[in-house]
Amino acid sequence: MVTIHDLAFEDWPRDFSRRTGAKYRLLTPRAARSAQLVITPSAFTAEDVCRRYGVSSERVRVISEAPALPLGSRQPPAGRYVLAVGDLRAKKNLAALVSAFARLWRDGPGAESRLILAGHDAGEGARLRELAAGAPVELTGYVEDAELDALIRGAELLVHPSRYEGFGLVVLEAMARGTPVLAARSGALPETGGEAAAYFAPGDEEALADTLGSLLGDPAARAELVQRGRAWVGRFSWARAARETAEVYRELL
Repeated sequence: MVTIHDLAFEDWPRDFSRRTGAKYRLLTPRAARSAQLVITPSAFTAEDVCRRYGVSSERVRVISEAPALPLGSRQPPAGRYVLAVGDLRAKKNLAALVSAFARLWRDGPGAESRLILAGHDAGEGARLRELAAGAPVELTGYVEDAELDALIRGAELLVHPSRYEGFGLVVLEAMARGTPVLAARSGALPETGGEAAAYFAPGDEEALADTLGSLLGDPAARAELVQRGRAWVGRFSWARAARETAEVYRELL
């Protein structure tokens, strides 16, 4: 049995070093084709594995992930801010978010907020600073769990603009903390966020800016997303994931 979380290295090879990408592209299809059963965290990844590698859907089992970041009590940063979490790499589509936020900041709807990007700089940092064009955009670099928990708890809105996600765990981490979510309608994100998140087309920067501005200016809409998110995230747990994984092992045995 093998678990495959996503195939981002196939769609976004430039996000990986040559050595790492070559390793994944060599080993992953062999592992998928030779395994008796394959586990994926989403139907999106399951379909990706079947389509790319010719694996029969009968040999794939989908087992959802769940929030795992410890809930803490550290004080969040002061002031209003929008948050995005993840390595600063091309597939995360953070350039679109920075550009959209900079436009809102200049035109008024985002003037009272700032944008915080929390994640290791995997090559996009300089470009993102340039796109900010004077808007209050902060790049934190890698943050430890306690700081990340505080950042998510204090955010007005978590935005996940990624063009490819095999699951999108940060969406559930935000919902578990009562933080509303705006996500790209791409990859597994609509599957992970369900009807508890707001969405935009990942290639439509204008739609991103419009939806972001609308949510920042509408506390009632954000409160509705918070309510839906708390109800939705209750469906996901690592206890359930463990039981379902054990069932796959029993099936093989």
